[in-house]
Amino acid sequence: MSMRHYCTYFDINYLSRGLALYESLKKESSTPIKLWILCMDSQCYNFLCEMHDDGIVPISINDLEVSDPELYKTKNSRSLIEYYFTCTPCLPLHILKKNLHIENITYLDSDLYFFSDPEEIFKEIGIRSISITPHRYSKDLKQSLECGKYNVSFIFIRRDESGLKCINWWREKCIEWCYDKVDNGKYADQGYLDQWPTLFDNIAILNNPGVNLAIWNVQDTTINLEDNILYANDQKLVFYHFHLLQQVTSRFFIPNIHKYKIKNSKLLISHVYQPHVDHIYRISKHIHISKLKYSVRYKKISLIKLIKLILLRRMMIGYKK
Repeated sequence: MSMRHYCTYFDINYLSRGLALYESLKKESSTPIKLWILCMDSQCYNFLCEMHDDGIVPISINDLEVSDPELYKTKNSRSLIEYYFTCTPCLPLHILKKNLHIENITYLDSDLYFFSDPEEIFKEIGIRSISITPHRYSKDLKQSLECGKYNVSFIFIRRDESGLKCINWWREKCIEWCYDKVDNGKYADQGYLDQWPTLFDNIAILNNPGVNLAIWNVQDTTINLEDNILYANDQKLVFYHFHLLQQVTSRFFIPNIHKYKIKNSKLLISHVYQPHVDHIYRISKHIHISKLKYSVRYKKISLIKLIKLILLRRMMIGYKK
């Protein structure tokens, strides 16, 4: 059976979430997978190398910067998150250039989590060269279109004329401009995706409601649980995008769904967020037991605010298992 190649990036502070992504992808995939991980700091790189997991290929940020000096030149002119965004198209292109046997690769955001087989997505892509995923904003979030019609979360690139032309163009544009703000149709690494359907041929625009379910579209999506399988508008939930999930202590997380005024969220919390939070906590606990010497930098939160959040338990999720 052929291998599916994926890539993502994160630093040591996102290690537990990145590993949760990997383990969920490996568990749900009917096809063997390999996840190429760009490590944004040496601690992350060293930890993943010491894992000796055949399904993970760590890439040092230094290796990428040496092979792509134009990317490195942008480093001092951008914030840390902006530099991360700039790396997005550079990573899959780097892997394709260095590994000529790889016929296609799929970029994943590191805050995704898989609930069923991603081969359903590749069936929809078929023989096409590129895939992009619409945000499918809920009707009351149309103003969010300023951040782009499409989401970077899952991008398939095939090693053919159209695929390589697209990924090279995207890299050039991100090196030219990639900032964490909206500016005349541009937004970070994401706004450029809006131009792809008119600039490039053979694009698959993914329409499966079970792909990239997230807080910006879940309000207009019907979630059901049947025989312990999650469905989004009667399609299997393939992956959920945990945008804005905030870890405030080792055990407690804030889903921040209240910011999007999501209603009737009991099933969403109990069967989508809770398994993910439990998985992250178990991985974090393992990392702690193995005496990994780093400090998880949670977003600063005052004691008073934390107490208020604990009292308002509907806003928080804690480890249960």
